[in-house]
Amino acid sequence: MKYLAILLTALLSTFVNAATSPSCPGEEGYFYTNDRNTRNPSQGGFVSHDADISDNIWLGRNAAICGFSTVSNGARITGRAVICGDALVKGRKARVTGHAKVCGDARVDGSKNEVVLTGHYETFTGLYSSGTFTAKKKIKQQSNDEYIKEFLSAINKFSSVAYTFTEKTRKLKTASSYEAYQDNIKDSCEIVLTEIRKNKALRDGRVASWPKKFIKSRFNLRDIYIYNISVSGNHFDYDKFDMYQFSFDLKGDKPLEGFVKKQDPDGAWQNDKKHLKGYWLFSEKKSRLQKLHVLLSKAVKACN
Repeated sequence: MKYLAILLTALLSTFVNAATSPSCPGEEGYFYTNDRNTRNPSQGGFVSHDADISDNIWLGRNAAICGFSTVSNGARITGRAVICGDALVKGRKARVTGHAKVCGDARVDGSKNEVVLTGHYETFTGLYSSGTFTAKKKIKQQSNDEYIKEFLSAINKFSSVAYTFTEKTRKLKTASSYEAYQDNIKDSCEIVLTEIRKNKALRDGRVASWPKKFIKSRFNLRDIYIYNISVSGNHFDYDKFDMYQFSFDLKGDKPLEGFVKKQDPDGAWQNDKKHLKGYWLFSEKKSRLQKLHVLLSKAVKACN
């Protein structure tokens, strides 16, 4: 019964609903059945309708045979290996496993000697008839500009909060959001950062808010110094509530110039130019702050 059920499943997947696989994008096919002529058949991996295979191969459940490739004469394709293009893999001593990829017009011939392609090995040409071929996963190297853009994206989504503490209660004092962008096509490390600060307080279960403040400055990532994450001075042990913080400012004694726009108690806007004591970022969640700290550190390193 098990044999008949697996055969029926294979037939249905082949003729009724064409299967697809992310390993072979844009291709339709079916799922191979290993040992289909025995009492213990088992489901194998994806095979494209255009591929040419023989009944005596072994195809692992997560492996795939794509394109116009050919796999025959007892070859074994296991792990998450992919055969594609016009590649050929044949012979009982041929094995492609791991995350290996055999594509293009590459030839793997295990008719006489054992030949294994494993790890993250990829080939698109040549003949492989003996030996073991392996490679580590290729890690994509980010460009300096990508590191900077990754930090800008993160801080533009970041919100910072600060609290005041009275006896056994805490009150929300300010909440800040940020807008940052690159402003010099000749120097991607030059940044304009604006902190949008809104004063808030929690009263009778409702959040009251009043005058906004905009703090804007222009600086170069090459010139800033980043301080480590620490527990804020607003530390309240009673309910185990901690605020985490880190800051950054310019190296040495250079002041960080900022343009401050704020509302007075009457609602009128005032503009002022000030020397800032750096930018301070707060969060209840240390992990959020750690991620931002890492991204800023990488952006600064990319600029030096």
